[in-house]
This record gives sequence, structure tokens and C-alpha cells, in this order.
Amino acid sequence: MKMDLYKIRRGRLEFCNLSIDEKHPLILPKNSWLTTLIVRREHKVMHGGTASTLAQVRSNYWIPKGRQIVKKVIRNCFICRKYLAKPIDQLTSPLPSDRINQTLAFSVRGLISLDLSTSITSRAAKSISFYLLAELPEHFTWNWCLI
Repeated sequence: MKMDLYKIRRGRLEFCNLSIDEKHPLILPKNSWLTTLIVRREHKVMHGGTASTLAQVRSNYWIPKGRQIVKKVIRNCFICRKYLAKPIDQLTSPLPSDRINQTLAFSVRGLISLDLSTSITSRAAKSISFYLLAELPEHFTWNWCLI
């Protein structure tokens, strides 16, 4: 694939105090791999935005529709995508009604019994019983307890 590069030697900036490359930039085709590589190289210096990257490129080169190419390179930059990413909103489920509605203390209560039997030796056996009076939620069911 042949690529034509042009450099225009005449212009309005003839008597300006700029360097030769800034006065007469090299004109690059917009859909070229070389143009993409140059823009990518200038972008990776500071990972700046569109304006700063385009200013760096335009100090030596002129690209027709250069802003579009710079935006495309910045969109494909992994580091910039990582730092410009927006956080995801956390979805929370609604609270159950017994956690929200106010009730009197111990309006729903129950007695929980827990028996622990352990044998230390063959002759001695210990039996420990715990009883706990607790406030239970409204949706609590006793069908799993053996009293």
C-alpha cells in the first residue's frame, strides 16, 4: 500500500517565530496505520484528553479530521478507560416489614430451649440446659423446634 505524505512549504506563518515543523507540518492521511501509531504514541506520553493529545500531534503533523482519530485512540486506551470508568450503583433489596415497622418491645416473644448432653467418662455424664427468652420476628415459625 502506497502512502502519499505531503508537506506544504508556503503559508501564512512564513514570518512567525515557530520551528519549521510547526510552520509547515507534515500532512498525514486520516485512515492510515501510521497516523494511528503517531496519535497513540503522543497520547501515551501523558494520557491526556482529546485537546492535549491533539495539540501534541499538531505540533509536527496535520491530520484531516484529527479530532475524530484522537477520540478513537482515547476510547481504545485501556488505562484511560480504567480511570474514566463510572462506578456501578449497588442494587439493594427492600427491608422486610418487621425491620421497618415499629412495635412494642417483646410484642412477639418465645422461649428457646437448648439441651446439650455430653459424656466425659463412661461413668459420669453431664447434661446442660439453656433457656433463652428472646424477641422473635413476626415471620418466625416453630415447626423446626422440638420442645
